[in-house]
Amino acid sequence: MEQQLITVATFVTPVEADLVRNALAEEGIESYLEGEWTAGMLWHLSNAIGGVKLQVAAADVARAKAILTEIEPEGKLPADDEEAPPTEEEVSPTSRGDATAARAWRAAVIGLFVCPPFLQVYSLFVLTSLAWAGLPLSDRGKRSFYLALAIDVVVVAVACLFIRSVSGS
Repeated sequence: MEQQLITVATFVTPVEADLVRNALAEEGIESYLEGEWTAGMLWHLSNAIGGVKLQVAAADVARAKAILTEIEPEGKLPADDEEAPPTEEEVSPTSRGDATAARAWRAAVIGLFVCPPFLQVYSLFVLTSLAWAGLPLSDRGKRSFYLALAIDVVVVAVACLFIRSVSGS
């Protein structure tokens, strides 16, 4: 007789799922992973297949969920002595303007080494569109904006002088 398997948890990566599967095995619960190979080899499809599903027999569902709760309780908040992980606002630019300024800065710096005048022209275009849009900038965004502008102006000026000297004018 075939036993019915029930999904008790879903994971993004096979590694996470395998760790939890091992914890269940230590407690004597046999479990199976569905989508492990697909998520491991075609990681970009993991979301499309619903991640890696940890499945147990119907008779073991209650015990498995209890063990999962012990491993990492849902909604766990850091204790007073633990430091909370940084929020997304603290890690990445908070506004569209800051993200645009960062993109112009990256283009200006990369343009120093790859296709010098061309990426600076792109960076100047991004900076111009940012200025016309009137998006607010944080201090970090302003710094990126002005540094990118300085690099772009210098590289474009040098490129113009080089073209002028080569053309003989």
